[in-house]
Amino acid sequence: MEIVAPQDKQRGTARVNWLLRQLKSADGEHVLVRIVWPSRAPDTICRLAELRDDPKAIVGNATQAPKSFEVFLLSGDGRRFSGRKTFIDEVEHLVPLFYDQIGQNLERWLPKPPKPVAKTEVTGEGAAPQEKEQAESAEPGQSVSPNKITPGNLHSDLIEIPPFMKKTIAGDGTE
Repeated sequence: MEIVAPQDKQRGTARVNWLLRQLKSADGEHVLVRIVWPSRAPDTICRLAELRDDPKAIVGNATQAPKSFEVFLLSGDGRRFSGRKTFIDEVEHLVPLFYDQIGQNLERWLPKPPKPVAKTEVTGEGAAPQEKEQAESAEPGQSVSPNKITPGNLHSDLIEIPPFMKKTIAGDGTE
């Protein structure tokens, strides 16, 4: 399986650690990882166990971060692939094993969604005298900018509370 390295991480070791977190339960001796570099540099192939032991030794000297990773499951018995029946038996054994250890744990990298931009309002504290007057004279549901008063979209102003639900305190002690 090939998986694109996360583009938000600049260091090569950070990208490798992202992959290693996904392959925690994989067998390190029978799984190979090919690191694909963005330039003409030759790809690096190593065992997952070696990569877990010291990722910095494998990608630490590179000037660029890895572009993608290819993960392989290695079968040590090549004789099993020589006969028709044994070939099918071996494939039927290795494919579910690969999916259980590796395939179901790999998730493609997605960039983080953009954060919403918060609209700032002038509340009167720390504002210029003109802005304080505008903030005090603004009606509910209007936001105040330094130059003008514009209609706002405050959720509390969109909800109308019926009079019988409002708690009013009269000056004579009755509610």
